[in-house]
Amino acid sequence: MKDGFVVISRANGKLIFPSKFILFTARNPCPCGYLGDTTHECRCNAAQILRYQKRVSGPMLDRIDIHLDVTAVKVEKLTAGDNNRNESLQVIGKRTELARSIQIKRYKQSEIKSNTEMTNRDIKTFCQLSDDCLTLLKSAVLRMRLSARSY
Repeated sequence: MKDGFVVISRANGKLIFPSKFILFTARNPCPCGYLGDTTHECRCNAAQILRYQKRVSGPMLDRIDIHLDVTAVKVEKLTAGDNNRNESLQVIGKRTELARSIQIKRYKQSEIKSNTEMTNRDIKTFCQLSDDCLTLLKSAVLRMRLSARSY
């Protein structure tokens, strides 16, 4: 995933395919889907929840950069139509253009075109942390028992 290509090896040789992508995933918090929901009661016991959550391996979870808990959407919001949008697509587009221009400026002296292409060395070059940020990161690693990959 991180190298941007897939290698298929067989006895007769190997093929290399480009594979740059952004992965978005979703899963329920438990088998019934209601763990943590304020409007429905979860029917799962602790063993079922643990077994369900272990179906995705730690190394795979480590490769997912952002984890969010999303609450259930109320039916009123689902049926309200497009007039109820918090942000217009134009506002979101402008914010995306700004982020992209920041990346272009950041990498103008290198061969990198976007954040996804950064190596560990590039991260140390372009993403230097303040002492306060480093202290917070170390605390999170210890408290959340993060792996080296997650760090």
